[in-house]
Amino acid sequence: MIRVARRDQPGHDFEVADLRALPFGDASLDGALGWYSLMYLPPEDRALAFGELARVVKPGGLVAAAYKAGDDSARRGGQTLDLGIAFDIWWMSSEEVERRFREAGFEVVLSATKPADPDEVQPQGYLIARRT
Repeated sequence: MIRVARRDQPGHDFEVADLRALPFGDASLDGALGWYSLMYLPPEDRALAFGELARVVKPGGLVAAAYKAGDDSARRGGQTLDLGIAFDIWWMSSEEVERRFREAGFEVVLSATKPADPDEVQPQGYLIARRT
């Protein structure tokens, strides 16, 4: 996604970083995007990661997130990709995602779920939060 964004939008900066230790200054970003990436955060890393988002996003800035809505339990992913790898993922509940954003200093301005399509295992969640 970053490669395509850099190619299609050469006048903008796009970075890949570890959400638990973002390489940006305090209140230096107008916003952030977490598109199906929050599900890779184990529970013990979530407060730190959401806190990092709050640290780098300017007051009034927005974060948009999409996630696989679930029951907060761990799952093993990657096995159906035939790449010989597996990894842990957590399909967080909408309540968990909203709570984490609020506790980090965001106001949830939109939260929605979409039922699973016939070819999907779980519903999808979407959230927009404003840094307070």
